[in-house]
Formats: sequence, structure tokens, C-alpha cells
Amino acid sequence: MPPHPWLVKIEMKTEKKIHFREDILAQPSSLEFFVKEASKEVGGVAKRILQKKPGFVYLVGRGSSENAGRYGQYVLGAEAGFPVMLGNPSLFTKYKKPIKFGNAVVMAISQSGESPDILTVVEEAKHQKCFSLAITSNSSPLSEIADATIDIRTKDSSIPASKTYLNSLAAIAMLASKLAGRLQLEEELKSVPDLLFKALDSESETKEIAPWWCKGKAALVLSRGYNYSTAHEIALKLKELSYILAHPYSAAEFLHGPIAVIEEGFPVLIVAAEGALLADLIPLAKRVIEEGARLLVISNGKIEDWRAQEKNKSCHLLEFPSSPEWLSPLLAVVPGQFLALHGALSLGLDPDSPRRLQKVTKTG
Repeated sequence: MPPHPWLVKIEMKTEKKIHFREDILAQPSSLEFFVKEASKEVGGVAKRILQKKPGFVYLVGRGSSENAGRYGQYVLGAEAGFPVMLGNPSLFTKYKKPIKFGNAVVMAISQSGESPDILTVVEEAKHQKCFSLAITSNSSPLSEIADATIDIRTKDSSIPASKTYLNSLAAIAMLASKLAGRLQLEEELKSVPDLLFKALDSESETKEIAPWWCKGKAALVLSRGYNYSTAHEIALKLKELSYILAHPYSAAEFLHGPIAVIEEGFPVLIVAAEGALLADLIPLAKRVIEEGARLLVISNGKIEDWRAQEKNKSCHLLEFPSSPEWLSPLLAVVPGQFLALHGALSLGLDPDSPRRLQKVTKTG
């Protein structure tokens, strides 16, 4: 597949090859390949799930995979009507007290498919004769023991996840559309790769803003609804690459106590997508500015409102393309990935060699 013109344009601007950056730039092509190739496979999985008539989905993952699971809680609930429980693997591995799945679907998300605690949950599902689904790479240990697999069809060349995270989100989104039996949803998903190419244009502005925002040792990342998962993923990337203790919060939960930590110059990031929650996030942004925060907003809606906030020099906006709200997490995360990347570079850190991290983390 020839490089997309946006990709060529951005490639010409850089001198040093950074693997994490290369992975970010490759996400549109990686996602496009998944969306084109996986439809029949995901449709077969959805049919098997519907035949089981499950009462709920028990979902497990670690790191970025768990963040993808948080997206699953919203999209499988809102679009397919399934209640989703984000599981606790330690009940199975450390406490030796596995829950009774009943007629649940056990869904395990893992980039490597090698983490022992995730494997243990799926093994217990098989023991209880409960249907298990792996969202991972084919031929991984997880794929070999699960009843069905959705192959994410990509790998990351860098240690932090990017392409694998996006394709995991897409796998969940496509599964939700198949379970709902709504072709319109899958058609909307097919539009995302082109929108992702446009989202890459946020890099140059993010590079300028990163030194201003990534100054301190701590930060808050806020969102709500579908993009609660995005807040968690961006916070994870900031910790992994820029060593900033970034804590994600639901915007609603934030007002129930954590707002007390805001002081003059404290960095706050708000992910605010077009949709049901945007009207609640605009006054929240005004509130944290009034409290002295150094605010960065990632948004695709009410741009004129955000631009008005920028005039006080305590707020900056990073835009991503307009999309249906249920798919916005696949786009909103891109400026956050660039923020972690260029935040690290502005601090003199190597994004390709984050300290104490390794490609596969095996937890029990």
C-alpha cells in the first residue's frame, strides 16, 4: 500500500527516526487494513455470541488493553445493549476465588496474549464451559486457548502501545456494530482511517505546546463517557514516556474531591468530543482555568468556545476531526500520543527506551 500523502508530508519534516512516532503515523494504514479484512471474522464471532444469549460481558486486560476495555464498557453497552464488567484477574490468580460466570461472555484483550493472569481467567472460563473471546494476535497463547479470536492484525515496533491499542478499539467497535445488527455503524467505522490521517496534522501544534504543558511532575487528564478510556490511555502514555504522574478521572468524579489539587500552573488536560457530554465539559474547562490550571483541551466540537478560552493564555486547544461520538476515542487519542512523545523529547527523554518498561509484561 503506497504511503498516504499526509504521511509523506509529515515524514519529510523529521530527521531522526523514532519508532513510537513511526507507529503513530502508521495507525491509519494499520486500522484501514483491519477494517477491510476483519469484517467476516468479527461477524462470525458476533453470531456465536448471540447464539449464547449471554447475560453480560466479563472483560479483562492490562495496561492499554484494559483502557480498550473501558471503551468496551461504553460501546458494547450503548450500541449492543450488553452490560459489561471490567474484571479483576487477581481474584483468579492470587485469591484463588474465581467468580461464577454463568452465561457471561468472557472477553480478554491483550496485545501479546502472554500475560499469565489474563490466560488464567480464560482458562477458568473454559473450565466453567463459558464462551471466551480473545482480542489479540493470532497464534498467541491467548488465541490458542480462547473459544474465538479477533485478530488485531498489527504489532507495535515500539514498547508503548499505539497501533495495537487503536486496532483493539476498532475490534470492539466492529463487534458492537455486528451484535447490534446495524450496518450504519460499520459504515461509520470504515470512515475512521481517513479521519485518522487528518488527525496526524495535530503533531506540529502539539510539538509547540508540549514544552509548555509537560513541565511538572503531576497532571490530571479528564473526560467522560466514551472518552473516559481516552483519558486513561493518554495518562498512561504520559507516565510511560514523559514520566509525568498523570492521573485520569471522570469529569463527574473530578468534582467530588480531586478538584482540590488544582493550584496555579497545575497542568490539566480535558478530552472533549462532540456529543452528549460536550456541554458539561465546557463549563468545567472554565472552572479549572479560574482555579489557575494550565489547561490543554483535545476536542472536535464547539471550537469557537475553546478558542475564546485560549485568549487568556492559560488554555490551548488541539483539534481532531469530527466523527460520531461512539468512534471519537479512535481519533482523540492521537493528539495525546503526540503530546506524550514530544513531551518526552522536550524533557530530553528517549521515547523508544522508557525506563523500566519492556515489550511484554507478565503479571500473575
